[in-house]
Amino acid sequence: MFEHLTWLLPALKESYKSREDFKEIWNKIFGKKNIVFTGLGGAGKTVLFDFLSGNAFKQGYKPPRPSQSIEKGKVRKANRKMAISVLPGQMDSPRLQGINEIFLDKNIVDGVIHVVCNGFIDVRDPTAREFFIKDQNIKTIEEFRQIQLREELRDLDETCKILRQSIQKHQKPKWLLIAVTKIDLFYDKLDVVREYYSPNGLSEFAERLKLLQTQVGTDNFRWETVPVCTWLNDFEWNNEKAASVLKVDERDHYLARFAEEMVEYCK
Repeated sequence: MFEHLTWLLPALKESYKSREDFKEIWNKIFGKKNIVFTGLGGAGKTVLFDFLSGNAFKQGYKPPRPSQSIEKGKVRKANRKMAISVLPGQMDSPRLQGINEIFLDKNIVDGVIHVVCNGFIDVRDPTAREFFIKDQNIKTIEEFRQIQLREELRDLDETCKILRQSIQKHQKPKWLLIAVTKIDLFYDKLDVVREYYSPNGLSEFAERLKLLQTQVGTDNFRWETVPVCTWLNDFEWNNEKAASVLKVDERDHYLARFAEEMVEYCK
């Protein structure tokens, strides 16, 4: 598990996972599994799935706009398949409908990938950006991040509530992977970020998940935190920029490591 390993890249370039290595790891995941991606809108849920499934490696790929409805799909290989669902990030009717359909109906969720991004939420709508900057006086990236980290905790509270209900009803999901994405924007602060999201940490984020595990039982539920990055792009806010510092092969290394962890949890 990654909790016992450094989040930093290995010293030698040859240690990076190649894209072919990544494909082989992904192939091991297939089986009759039902996995759900959760997290705030703009955290990168769909983009992470697109990279894990290989769709994002196709020529001309661009990150999609935040989804307003539940996204469903199946990843197939030979006679095996994996059901994938991506819940909308906004707490509105489509998401509530998706929650009931996926977690509380007859379908049983095997595992959850909860996507977070250390506050670097993608706000593409110019009107929304203008509202934050001019009306809410959120001028700097750090001010924006702190607001989004609070939203992330609120969203985690809702997710934990859903998981409790599902486990009480179906005894599943059995696991939760916290995908800390966009690490290319804060690679120099990985130790601090790891401490915040880690199962061994003492942050508000970690304490919420420790409470959930206590409530449902450690034998019934486990969770882990794994760093990853997908679309390598600078983050800009009100003429301030956080630069993306990783290269494509380094990104692929983290994607492969994330897939390896999924393999372990999907066994």
